[in-house]
Parts: sequence; structure tokens; C-alpha cells
Amino acid sequence: MVRTALYCASIAAFGALAFSSADAFACGGFFCGGSGPQQVNQAAERIIFAEHGDGSVTAIVQIMYSGPSDRFAWILPVPGIPEVGLSSNVAFSALQNATNPQFQMNTTVEGECAPNDQFASPTANGADAGVAEGNNVANNTNNSGVTVVDRGSAGPYDYVVIQIDGAAGDKSQLALDWLTENNFQVTDVGPDLLAPYLDENYNLLAVRLQKSSDAGAIRPLRLKYETEHPMIPIKLTAVAANEDMGVMTWLLGSSRAVPVNYKALEINDALINWFNPTSNYNDVVIAAANEASGQGFVTEYADTTADLGQVVFTTFDEEQWEFLNTRDWSNERAAMLDATMSNYVWSQNGMWDGVREAFEKAMPNVSSEDIDTLLGCGAYCIWDSGNMPDFEPAVLLAALDEFVVAPMRDTQELMDEFSYVTRMYTTLSAHEMTLDPSFDYNPDLAEVSNVHIAERIIECHPDILQQDAPWRVELPSGLLVRGTGNSWPIVQDEMMPATLSVSEIGTSGPGTVVRDNLQIIQDLLATANAIVPTREEMAGTNPVGKRRDRPSNCSSVGATSVLSPLLVFAFIGWRRRRRSTTQVPS
Repeated sequence: MVRTALYCASIAAFGALAFSSADAFACGGFFCGGSGPQQVNQAAERIIFAEHGDGSVTAIVQIMYSGPSDRFAWILPVPGIPEVGLSSNVAFSALQNATNPQFQMNTTVEGECAPNDQFASPTANGADAGVAEGNNVANNTNNSGVTVVDRGSAGPYDYVVIQIDGAAGDKSQLALDWLTENNFQVTDVGPDLLAPYLDENYNLLAVRLQKSSDAGAIRPLRLKYETEHPMIPIKLTAVAANEDMGVMTWLLGSSRAVPVNYKALEINDALINWFNPTSNYNDVVIAAANEASGQGFVTEYADTTADLGQVVFTTFDEEQWEFLNTRDWSNERAAMLDATMSNYVWSQNGMWDGVREAFEKAMPNVSSEDIDTLLGCGAYCIWDSGNMPDFEPAVLLAALDEFVVAPMRDTQELMDEFSYVTRMYTTLSAHEMTLDPSFDYNPDLAEVSNVHIAERIIECHPDILQQDAPWRVELPSGLLVRGTGNSWPIVQDEMMPATLSVSEIGTSGPGTVVRDNLQIIQDLLATANAIVPTREEMAGTNPVGKRRDRPSNCSSVGATSVLSPLLVFAFIGWRRRRRSTTQVPS
């Protein structure tokens, strides 16, 4: 056999490229308020969890938001009083890029095709598949049944932690009344959403943007609080969730993490378009999650953190930061600004969070327009060396450390504390957000690679041009798909299950398979594969050296292309099984 091509694509199943609504971003924290034409909607959540083993968990939560800054409110139920700090959107982007699923299709040629073939393999596109006005808060104690147990600021945010006394009345209504009176936009939050958490004596962390900050300053928050295991209070998200909202989480620990009260999903890789995986990977995950009633996670990556030691904050980043801090910039302020631009504005991951805030803090007398110009083209674009803005290099370096560098370094150091990382992904709609996913660890489970390799064999014949020859693809799952041309033949519809299996997994052992779709998938594929002509059949209708006119449906053979009595019978059987097992006990 002769190796002729390699198809490879990296999927980001979370973020702007993975969702149909590019401008509807999450408000972050697990619900947000607002009403009217500028109501805030939640499209996606990305969270990093670290269970420290001492009864505490660190959670880094990305807050994605679109809307006016005076309508931003982020409310999170938390046990106790959390430590609150900043993280970075760039850290999430770097971590996601390093752990994205990758789908590779190697192509080999079996036999010999007709000469002079002009076959050209298409190249799969490798692309990433993915707070309010008035900042005065009430005194620490009052007669409303609400006690402010902590308050502070982190970057562009002001926050308070409130404790609710049920003896003073209905806890949920007391909390909503206090939040509304203190200018947190929680218009669409009903008491029934808060009640389950307040009944368990959770406090509420309420976050909003400072008056001087706009929505462009939104960035992840880092929280550390006392609890046994990571949990996402997803029920609160239903108030502002988009349809099929994505939830991606990385869990740091000593072994592979599992969703203890959600199902573990293994997707049907025959539904992935291996010629262009970015085109439908997220659709397959959506369908798989729906088969688990929206309460299941796909494990996309599980491995040691050895390969992630230089992902978020690298040795090069540290060296560049040391260079900025050790050089005397008193007479080279323009050079300092341009060095800052090169490292933190024009970086390969885009502008780091906090750069503008650092410049504004170090240059209070420089206009917003001049800072915009500076960020766009550098110091020499605006000022010559004799007409620099009035700022102290030491003040700028301190601001850069606070707003830009430290959050990235801290995130990397958190990852370096742990030996293992697990990445999980799912999608949920509002009506499916009835159970808060909880996570734990299972040392008995194997690693999960994010690299998936399929082998395509082109079945050549001397009387067939290579681009016309049939082929077969052996998938990582062991499934076999046959087709012709450069279109993936298996289409997604209600006949073909999106999950190979659905399992319940605990903290030890391999878990229990509660739904196994392997046989029905194999039967459907066998029927679809059978209508693809063999090389001998194609050679009989294709004179040597001439392109055969392909039937219109030959390049898009799918599971629904032919409905033989056997296929219909198999489909009916699967549908009956599916109806009887849709609601799997948790």
C-alpha cells in the first residue's frame, strides 16, 4: 500500500466557532439577570476545577457576556466564604487548544488505479471546533435577614458574599429583594431557582462591574471555597441558557475524573464527518447528550498533566517578564511600551486580559483615544522619544503584574500542582437543567487520548481512476464505513444513534453500561455499506482512462439512503429500545 494523504482537524466544541450564535455569550456564573431587548443570554460555560484533597476546591470560571455593562450581574451559590481572584481568558484558550479533540484520517492506496489520475485529497480545515450601576452595598448587618459576610474587588469587578437568615422570612425572596435594592440585575430570577441552594445553607456570591469598567473588561474569576467535590449549579443557568448550551470543564486531581450523577457518553464516531470534523462534531455531541436526556458528559481528554506544563504560562513568558522587570526603562519608555505590546498585545494568543486596565492605571492623564491608538500600533506610532506620555515605568510594571501576568502564572501553577487532568464536554438546554452535575475521581479508569486516527483504504482497480474508486474507513471504535468520492457518507438523523454506549461510572471500577448501541449501529452501517459498489462492479461500467459519471446519490450514501425490510425492522427495534431507556435512573 502507498500512503497518499493525511486528514487532520482539531475540534473546539466550545466557544465562538462551535456555536451557531457567535454574539450570544454567557454571563458566566451560572445565571444572570436582565430583561427587554438587551436581555443577557448564556451560550457557553468553561470551568477549571481543582480538588485539593483538604475539603476545598478551586474553580476558575470563564464569564462570557454580551450586553450593556450596567446590566451585568453574576450570582453564584457558594459554601462558606470563597477566596476571590482573577484569571485570564487567554489561559482558557491555551488550555483548550492543547486538549482539543483531533481527528486524523490516514489514506493508503490498495492495488493499482488507472494512470493519469488527478486525485487530490481535500484538506480538512483544522480550526478550533471551540456587572451594574451603583456600587454601594448594604452594611454587614441589617434587619433584612441578609448579612454581608465579605466584600471586595478583583480587577474590574466588585463583589459581595451574602448570608441569608431564614428566621426573617422566605430565604429566596429575602435574597432577591436585597440584590435588587443593591442594584444587581436579577429581574428574571425566580425564588424557586435559589431555594434549593439556600435551603442547604449556601451563601450567595454576587458580582458586578465597577462603574468605570465596560463589558469588554469581562474576564474569568478564580474562586476557592470549602466543599468536598466539584459541582456545577446548572439549575440556575436555565434562566438565561441558550438552546444546547455547551458546558466544558477541566478537572485537576490525582486520577481521571467522572461525572458521578450524570452519564458517561461514548460517541458514535461513524457520524463524525472525517473529511471535515469541525463541521459536525458539536452536532454529534448535542445528539449524544440528548440521548441521555441532556444529562451526560463526553470525556474528550484524560491524561497526566506532564504535557501541560508549558501551556498557559511558559518559560519564554517568564523570561520575557524578567526582561521587562530588570531593564532600566527610565530613558527608554517608548521601547518599554513596544516591548509590552509585543509580549502581551500582539502575542500568538491575542491580547492578554488586563493590558488596557494596566495602561489606564499607569497613565491616568492619557486619553482613552490615545490608549486605543497605542494598543493598535505601538508607542512610536503616536509619540517620538521626546514627547512620551507622563507615566512611571515601575507603576506600569506593577499594574501589568497585577492585571496581566499574575493571573496567567497563577493558573499555570494551579495546573502544575496536580498530576492528572480530565476534560469533559456536554450540551444542555434549559428544560434539561434539572440536576446539578457533580464530579469525583476514579483511579481505575484508563487514559483518554484526544487524538483519534482513522485509516482510509482506497480500493483501486486498473480500470478505475483513483478519484472514482471506492474506499473503506476503519474507525478508532472498530466500525467500518464504505463510500466513494470526498463526501462522508453517513448522515446524522434519528435512525442512527449518536452514542456507542451510555454508562454510569462511580469512584472505582469500570462502571456499568446502561445502553449499548453497538449492534444497531453495525447493522445500519452494514446496510449502508452494502449499496456502495465494489471495485469490480465499478470497473465493469468504467472503461479504462475515462471518468465514470457517478450516480447522484453515490457520494452521499447514508444510513437513510436505502430502507430495506431488514433495516426498517432494526430501526423499529432500536426506537423501541430507545423509548424504553430514555429516562435512565440517576
